[in-house]
Amino acid sequence: MSRTAALHDPVFRAYLGLVLGVLAVAGLVLALLHFVFRIELGSVWRTYRAWLWLAPLAAFFIFAGRVSFIVGVTAVGVLAAREFLRVSKMSNDRWLSGAVYLGIVLVGIAAVSGRGLAFVPAAVVMLLLLAPILRNRVEGEVRKISLGVIAFVLLGWMWGHLGLLANSPNAYGYLCFLIFATEVTDVAAFIGGKMFGRHALRSEISPRARPGRARLGPLRWRCCCRRSSCSSPSSCTRWARRWCSASSAAIRRVNGASRTGGTSTSTCSGPKSSSRRCG
Repeated sequence: MSRTAALHDPVFRAYLGLVLGVLAVAGLVLALLHFVFRIELGSVWRTYRAWLWLAPLAAFFIFAGRVSFIVGVTAVGVLAAREFLRVSKMSNDRWLSGAVYLGIVLVGIAAVSGRGLAFVPAAVVMLLLLAPILRNRVEGEVRKISLGVIAFVLLGWMWGHLGLLANSPNAYGYLCFLIFATEVTDVAAFIGGKMFGRHALRSEISPRARPGRARLGPLRWRCCCRRSSCSSPSSCTRWARRWCSASSAAIRRVNGASRTGGTSTSTCSGPKSSSRRCG
């Protein structure tokens, strides 16, 4: 990966055009829903605006080269771990939070050098376990150690493997596909939830969330992108188009069934029936 290789790589250029096209089309769809159909989007606009700078930033790090991309991934991991530790009220514990940060940085160093990656998880877990022993503390340490391990595994070890893809022969295909698929499915899930959803899938976890039917929106995009990620990113293969058609039919059937079911099964009974709306 280098600047010169990125400029001459057809996969990188094709995905760059795809990302810009998806952002433009998504903006038009959201504007149509908001200004023409008068649908209140709210958080969808915030998600779209976030991708307006996230997607170009990710493309810039990929364009900058292998080392720059791994450094960017490591920096994002550190910032995400900082937020995780703040929410879990571990940011004041410098020993455990320092061990998590050190582990994330070590994963980045191992990705750049290509050595010692297998020993990083064991070393970080050992540091987390040694912290209460060296400080001679017992109360609440099990919880802190557990949260520290979770933070490192999710934001250091698993997230750090994104940097390892920069060392692969088909780095541009892998990285561009991951970023493009994440962008499209994220926007498609919100749009699908606003257009097709009625009932929250998990109201306590995500009050404005994607209902069950909204999951078919990102599924359709994944079907279109999966098989064309490396060989021909600008068009869907015959297999992907077949799945896109099937998922479109599934969305229509689910929406039709939900309307029919809503009419036939919803009833009003009891003293509050006069104030309830059925159908």
